[in-house]
Amino acid sequence: MKILYAVQGTGNGHVSRAIELIPLLQQYGEVDVFLSGNKSQVKIPYDIKYKSKGITFSYTKKGGLAYWTTLRELQFSRAYKEMRQFPIEQYDVVLNDFEPITAWACRLKKKPCLGFGHQASFQSKAVPRPKHFDLIGEAVLKRYAPASHYVGLHFDKYDQNIFLPILRKELYTLPFDQQNHYTIYLSHYHHQQVVPHLLKVTDTRFDLFSKHCTHKEIHKNVTLHPIDGQAFMQSLASGSGMITGAGFEGPAEAITLGKKLLVLPILGQYEQWCNAEAMRRLGIKVVRKINKDFSETLKDWLAHTPIVHKDYPNQTQQILDYIFTEKLKEML
Repeated sequence: MKILYAVQGTGNGHVSRAIELIPLLQQYGEVDVFLSGNKSQVKIPYDIKYKSKGITFSYTKKGGLAYWTTLRELQFSRAYKEMRQFPIEQYDVVLNDFEPITAWACRLKKKPCLGFGHQASFQSKAVPRPKHFDLIGEAVLKRYAPASHYVGLHFDKYDQNIFLPILRKELYTLPFDQQNHYTIYLSHYHHQQVVPHLLKVTDTRFDLFSKHCTHKEIHKNVTLHPIDGQAFMQSLASGSGMITGAGFEGPAEAITLGKKLLVLPILGQYEQWCNAEAMRRLGIKVVRKINKDFSETLKDWLAHTPIVHKDYPNQTQQILDYIFTEKLKEML
């Protein structure tokens, strides 16, 4: 069986999930990987047969979606050409993690495609949404990388074809050497926007990981780190909590480790506001943006917000068994 696994390379979560899935997928057949986009700080340590610029999004240093930069970089004519020319008919199974080129190649050539991952869960109306319904945001979630069938991942089993998160396997074996600090990763903010507020919370230590940082720096109670997956995991495991965007995999890791969690959704990114609503319902602190009172918000969160802990088991093999037995029957 020839399997095409298409991965959205813009987010670290998609790539981290791919690292877990690729060796397991090889049990079911010959696997080729298609990687779309190049903005992830995590690298896939396996052969990538196809690479594309894809259709990606850009962000401002203050945490919002950079609309004009995004439009300038979209290059629809190039993407459409790739969709039409891609040899999708060579594959028996197409597994797509929110990757638009191969998803639309399947649609154009009437090829079955399984949408698999967090974004696939939004095909269900049972998944939490924010009060402010966003028509464009819903269209992006459902039409950006359309599929014929779906298996989703989310913080809870909201519907029949939705499973709990797939997390990095080393998460379950990390040593818990408690060091009483808080781990921060806010990809949509420059660390210069964040550090001044952290310095005002003088009795708390912070490990801040930033893509704009090239070497480790210490500023009183704040330690700046360049992006390093292993160092980040060690910081998260040994710390007391996490401050991050309202993505999926990062918050899910904090939740299953039993860490205090605060999330800041990306302005203008509807999916993150949906995630934020799901986490709010779980009891997790959601902050709209970093403003002049952010240090006071942090102090209140540290003092009063309880920890939300959910045990997300390592079930990757079971999910793939379901896909390649039950789900495949529907597709072929």
